Amino acid sequence: MFSNIGKKIKLMAVVFFSIGVLASLITGIIFFADEEPLIGALIIIGGSFVSWVSVMLIYGFGQLVENSDIIAAQFKRVNKKYVSQREREELQTAKASVRNSDLPDDALIDITCPECKKELSVEKGDIINNADIICPYCEKMIDMTTFS
Repeated sequence: MFSNIGKKIKLMAVVFFSIGVLASLITGIIFFADEEPLIGALIIIGGSFVSWVSVMLIYGFGQLVENSDIIAAQFKRVNKKYVSQREREELQTAKASVRNSDLPDDALIDITCPECKKELSVEKGDIINNADIICPYCEKMIDMTTFS
């Protein structure tokens, strides 16, 4: 219901514009039928113009919302490329623990969920076997290949 809200706002603006123009046409035709052609023409032209001007604000707002969603998604993609030094060190520590042959497969290794950044402990064997691990905090699938 709330996804793609910018497109929905823009669609609503187009619908309101269409209704406004249609109402102006019907009202203008009624005045033409009552032998008031000047008033009918003014209603058709003026009503269509007022509908267009009033809907521009709604459509513009929808475009702003849509653009801000695009910018937010781009910002999120760019930020994922730049992992902080601390996260890199934690990842290296987890990889070193997985490669440590002295640790048994049921040893717990602390990792950070890539999505919610919460700490969780995973068995070494699950990391080595690329088991399907779901974060208990954000319920997203964690790609174990990044830790092995």
